[in-house]
Amino acid sequence: MSGVVAALLLSTPATSQTAAAPTATAKADYERALAAASKGDRANAILLFDHACTGNVMEACNLLGEAYSSGTAVPKDEARAVTFLAKSCQAKNGPGCWLLGQAYYEGRGTAKDVVRGIHTIGDACDFGSGPACVTIGGFFATGRHLPKDPVKAAAYYKNACDAGNALGCQNLAAAYYNGDGVPKDPKRFVSIHSASCDRGNAESCEDAGMAYQNGTGIPQDPRRALEYFKRACDGGRQTRCPPR
Repeated sequence: MSGVVAALLLSTPATSQTAAAPTATAKADYERALAAASKGDRANAILLFDHACTGNVMEACNLLGEAYSSGTAVPKDEARAVTFLAKSCQAKNGPGCWLLGQAYYEGRGTAKDVVRGIHTIGDACDFGSGPACVTIGGFFATGRHLPKDPVKAAAYYKNACDAGNALGCQNLAAAYYNGDGVPKDPKRFVSIHSASCDRGNAESCEDAGMAYQNGTGIPQDPRRALEYFKRACDGGRQTRCPPR
């Protein structure tokens, strides 16, 4: 669990442990499960994902957790979903902890426990889950559940952005634009959006284009603005597509 959140929520000992490496058979079962799923053979896919999870392929445990939570290809069973996600989280799998933390936080398949949920989401961030880092950052930004602290919020948004999370990058860029928890730095605002655009975030492409169009933190450059707007359009931001 992150040091910051652990200090605030010193209530539950960490339960993570080093997982045994996936077996060769489990890896093969996982690949076969993906192939079966792609062909619409859901029953066989679930069976193979179960074998793969038993053999310590945590991605398979996560998929089973999501399947049982939503009732996709199996009868809905949120309590069973939690067992798969708990195994993944105990192995320090970020996505598994993120899903498990949400289950604790919302009381899905287990008793509702907001503190344990936040604790587990903090673990998920430490284990590389961008969405989890955004969530903890949001708690610090708003003062919900955790003391309001823009500096810590920006730090968590940076962790999320570094993990490739688009919303984390957008929130971090906004923090630099507004000077919220970090020094106000319009140039950094542009560079964050530019890098996020390069990773395929269409909304960041749009924001970078607006910065070049308006001269926000950099000299105005209509040509560069149009280039970013085109990339935003290609990524699905229809408002930036040229008229036909």
